Amino acid sequence: MVAFMAGWCGHCQRLKPQYDKAASIAMPDCPMGYVDCVAYPHLASAIGVQGYPTIKMVNSQSQLTDNYNGDRSFQGLMMKLCTSPGSGPKPGYCSKR
Repeated sequence: MVAFMAGWCGHCQRLKPQYDKAASIAMPDCPMGYVDCVAYPHLASAIGVQGYPTIKMVNSQSQLTDNYNGDRSFQGLMMKLCTSPGSGPKPGYCSKR
């Protein structure tokens, strides 16, 4: 899961703590990261990012796949990670939720 964000974006500022919390549980089993689109506008453009934040899923071949448009809360992010084929947080986390 990769989040494309801009520091000035209010939606991104609200997402970041939720995203960081999910990453602290999911990694290293399910890598998560984010791209500062202000620092790397060429990357955001090449990926087709048109708004912030944009969250994209990554498949087992490290390719960006579909956009995640679901709930951007900690619970929503974790639910997506737990139900994505081939990925998921630490064993046991998903079965407890």
